Amino acid sequence: PKKDVIKINCHEAVSSEDSVVALIARDWRENLVFAFSCKVNTNIPVQVMAEALRWTTFITVKYNLVNVVIESDCQTCIQCLSTSCASIPWHLLIFC
Repeated sequence: PKKDVIKINCHEAVSSEDSVVALIARDWRENLVFAFSCKVNTNIPVQVMAEALRWTTFITVKYNLVNVVIESDCQTCIQCLSTSCASIPWHLLIFC
C-alpha cells in the first residue's frame, strides 16, 4: 500500500461442514500489523467471503483504523458492496 496506509487481505478456507476466515494486515512498509482468524458457520464459499469482509469492516471500526485498503478475491462480494440490495444474490442478503 501507499505510505501511511494499512492493507487488509481477506482469506477463507471452506470445508464440507464449516469454514475459517483470516484477516492479515500490513503497513506500507509491509510489516505485519495484525492477523486474525475465526470459524464461521457456513460452507457456502461466497457467504464465507462475505463473512470475512463483514469482519474486516468490524475490526476496522473497532480499532479506529483510518487509511485502510481492503483486498478480496471475491468479485461477487465486491460488486455487492457497490450496488443496491435489490440486485444482491439471495444468499448474501443476510449481510446487508
